[in-house]
Amino acid sequence: MHQTTPFTQSLYFAGLQCPKQLWHLIHTPEFVPEPDAAYLAYFDQTEPVVRLAMQRYSDGIDLTSISERAHALTETKSASQQRRPIFGAAAATAYSYARTDILLPVRDDEWNLILIKCSSSVKANHKANLAFQYDTFSRAGYRIRDCFVLLLNTNYIRENELDLNQLFIETNVTREVFELQSAVEANLGRLNQVLELPESPKIAIGKHCRIPGQCRIHRQCWNFLPRDNIFTLVRAGDRAYKWLADGISDLREIPLKAKLSKLQQIQLDAIRSEEVHVEPEPISQFLKKLKYPRYYLDFETASPAIPPFPGLSPFQTIPFQFSLHIDRSPDDTLEHRNFLADGTCDPRPELLARLQEWLGSTGSIIAYNAPFEIGVLNTASTQYNQYRPWFEKLRRRFVDLLIPFRSFHYYHPAQRGSASIKSVLPAMTGRSYSELEIGNGEFASLEYVRTHYFTVDPAEKARVRADLLAYCGLDTEAMILLVKQLEAFVPSEPNGTN
Repeated sequence: MHQTTPFTQSLYFAGLQCPKQLWHLIHTPEFVPEPDAAYLAYFDQTEPVVRLAMQRYSDGIDLTSISERAHALTETKSASQQRRPIFGAAAATAYSYARTDILLPVRDDEWNLILIKCSSSVKANHKANLAFQYDTFSRAGYRIRDCFVLLLNTNYIRENELDLNQLFIETNVTREVFELQSAVEANLGRLNQVLELPESPKIAIGKHCRIPGQCRIHRQCWNFLPRDNIFTLVRAGDRAYKWLADGISDLREIPLKAKLSKLQQIQLDAIRSEEVHVEPEPISQFLKKLKYPRYYLDFETASPAIPPFPGLSPFQTIPFQFSLHIDRSPDDTLEHRNFLADGTCDPRPELLARLQEWLGSTGSIIAYNAPFEIGVLNTASTQYNQYRPWFEKLRRRFVDLLIPFRSFHYYHPAQRGSASIKSVLPAMTGRSYSELEIGNGEFASLEYVRTHYFTVDPAEKARVRADLLAYCGLDTEAMILLVKQLEAFVPSEPNGTN
């Protein structure tokens, strides 16, 4: 066999997702891109969860800092003689090497495997991970009794101090793990055969490229597709894979007789004609809803795994930032207001107070995908109910700027089937989020949590705050630019008034 060292968990699951990915990780690692910043930021934030979970076992032996395999195996064997919880315990067979978060002694000579996950529910890959661990540890001589996934309890509401016994909840998955474990040996044999191949296996692209997460070589495998490929067709679903199997990869190759939805037909016609699709009448009707003063509002939110303040639960959404551009009349200079919490306390009271002051009592509040902004304010005003009457009046003033783009009343071929503001803005105006260090909401959330709820260098925190302000500010500026472009497509009418 080519594989001279045992499979780690990461290699094993990379191979199960796609044998081609595994082959390149071993034979041509330079072919595999390094994880991106968002991926690294997410995993940076799982470490505190693991550390907190381990604190539930005060007499544990911590081996997590040992990276060298032989040393980890030796120390695990030595620690197991003490019959105490072992953090980062290691075991190996001829073909596998596993580390478990907690190896917990039970009875006289048995152990439980505990997998700690930054999640609120058990996933299929959690059970598969424990199956790999169970197979390795049991073959290495450890008698495994039960297998658990330690999850975050979303029903727990933090009081002053974290209650670790309430913060976490154990789920016994022993039966499912035992059922999965029987396939581990066969999988290892099959993956070893993959590594003996002289070149990477030919694997067609498919749903497995993104399940359970995006494959490390996704970009290389999908780059044969043309820019306007069938997977960019709005709501194409499984149909795109069927077309690809029939040799169709470009949208222009879709047969003229193919039955398409209205939106799909608009997209396809725009690609074939290379012209923008505009429907002036529905755009005009939409614009009539926009009354001065116009308030362009965007929130950024975070859902930290560990509730940072009293009154919060794991993964509860917290608005930590907003940008507000105010356009009082067609002739006035735009005003800009923003808010970015410092991370020292629950940001919602100050956020609500500032919005109550700045949003006035009349005029449209414009958001891109307004139900999100409404939902943020609804939840916050429920928690801080002195703002509830204000919110009930406010919600009626919201106008959703996504509507004309989601309905393809305006559609540019460069949108590639997407109505996201990240796609519409550059297609319609030439402006782009690519110039920013933080260019999407998910990364903004991860970076805020990383730099505001954990200890980082002050200069690093200041840099991220500047990036967050630039990103959220562009979101509201973008809405203004989009409205101006829409106004250019309809006959001049009297400006909206209250």
